[in-house]
Amino acid sequence: MNNLTWDSSHAIAEIINGRYPNTDVLSLTDEELLGMMARTGILNSLPEIDAGERGNCLFSIKYALSRVIENSGDYSAHQNDAWV
Repeated sequence: MNNLTWDSSHAIAEIINGRYPNTDVLSLTDEELLGMMARTGILNSLPEIDAGERGNCLFSIKYALSRVIENSGDYSAHQNDAWV
């Protein structure tokens, strides 16, 4: 975890998914994600950034987390959804 930055969205998402598998990303608030990151030790290894930039990074992490979950065999939320 020492090499993580706020731009390490995919790596952070994999760590979060390992600890909290199949998280409901659509209902996950920024505060909940930050709590998950704190409990896994990720947050302590990242540098401080301003709130606006942090919000953008959290969005990227949520997106990466949705992709990690979607690519695992257990996730089927979009199985019957139509993409427009």
